[in-house]
Amino acid sequence: MATVDSTTTTEAPRVTVRLPPFWAEQPAVWFAQAEAQFSLANIRDEQTKFYYTISQLDQRYAASVADIITAPPEHNSYATLRAELVGRLTPSKEQRIHQLITVEEMGDRKPSQFLRHLRTLAPDMPEYILRTIWSSRLPPHIRTILAGQNDCSLEAAARCADRITEAAPQPALASVGPSPNAALREEIEDLSRQVAALRAEQNRPRNSPRDPPPNSKEHPPNPRDPRYRTRFSHPVTRNYHTHNRSPSRDDPASTLCWYHRRFGARAQRCTSPCDYHQQGN
Repeated sequence: MATVDSTTTTEAPRVTVRLPPFWAEQPAVWFAQAEAQFSLANIRDEQTKFYYTISQLDQRYAASVADIITAPPEHNSYATLRAELVGRLTPSKEQRIHQLITVEEMGDRKPSQFLRHLRTLAPDMPEYILRTIWSSRLPPHIRTILAGQNDCSLEAAARCADRITEAAPQPALASVGPSPNAALREEIEDLSRQVAALRAEQNRPRNSPRDPPPNSKEHPPNPRDPRYRTRFSHPVTRNYHTHNRSPSRDDPASTLCWYHRRFGARAQRCTSPCDYHQQGN
């Protein structure tokens, strides 16, 4: 009976490399995570690491190392890519100090987290300067409590600030009334509406339905108004001129009946007293 030798081959399980999305704000931290993935997958080849890395770069960051991607070095391609990415994307010391002084805010971070973030921006900054910048960005109620604890270390002050943040309610959340800006906006809108109403009143026609003419039924003529005397005091004289009457009929002292004043020689009737015939007509 033939005996067949069997050989058992043991293969190490291969771990899939899952690199996180490239972190441009902290490229050194991202490469540390990538190295951990390469170690788990037992990847040591420089070229393989190089290809994995450039596959995670989007257009913006690939453009910053386009010279290396298009013409990779023959040796140490991954190490060269890593060094150039970290060097080109990391802000300079002057930029980090400027960001530390003028830009950075605590936001939703804990005070201790914010302190560690400031340390990464300026690791060589003296502690008393860092403490001044850090405390100036804390909420007012935390600064008030920490004002009497200048003798403790900066780390102890950060831990104390964390406990205050956890125990004390946020002042912004405690306020439920309208903000000053909202009240100011409402007042401005109200004034704008009043100005618009005044302009509409000025542009409204005078003889509109809301403002009847002076001689309408709602506003009868006023005899004391000079315009009334001009228009209504001498209707007889105006009609007389219209019919070419003699000058004697225009004399207010003459006594004429209504018919002769109205129609002159064409009058068909006459009432007393009337001096029409005595005036030689």
